[in-house]
Amino acid sequence: MNYVCLTPHFPPNYYLFAVNLARMGVRVLGLADEPYEWLKPELQGALTEYYRVDDMRNYDLLLRACGYLTHRYGKIDRLDSHTEYWMETEARLRSDFNVFGPKEDQVARIKRKSFMKQAFVKAGVAPPDALFPAAPGVVTHAADAAVTPLTRARRTGRAAFARRPIATSRAATPACRIRRPRRPRRI
Repeated sequence: MNYVCLTPHFPPNYYLFAVNLARMGVRVLGLADEPYEWLKPELQGALTEYYRVDDMRNYDLLLRACGYLTHRYGKIDRLDSHTEYWMETEARLRSDFNVFGPKEDQVARIKRKSFMKQAFVKAGVAPPDALFPAAPGVVTHAADAAVTPLTRARRTGRAAFARRPIATSRAATPACRIRRPRRPRRI
């Protein structure tokens, strides 16, 4: 089995997934922009091959890398990154290389909170209440009336990264004005 792992070094504790896959006989192929020398020795030992690209956001580079790995090792059986940030890229690569897993046309159903809510309801699980305010006053009123703590999150993906608690109505108004956090720059 050929398993391509995008950013096998991140999150930092997930390298063990690749290590254990290799122990089970899976051919683990790493693909990332991190220098090979910076990977943990256990991860280096688990990877059959590591393909480094200059920029993970450049789809053409990822496409070429997967093409090379397919040419060298055969059909890619699985492709994953373990981070929601790359979900759309993974899906696009799965679509282009006909790899098992969510394809490009299925990603919205996984990332959007409204689609997640529908899946919860269909499975018979009570989803958490959601409020999509158009103005700060709506959140202020909800914070005052709430029985349980409120949390502000994005409508799509990466919710844990941008999730912010709203304890009181005083905290609700600034929460509506919080802009999207900047991604940390790599040095």
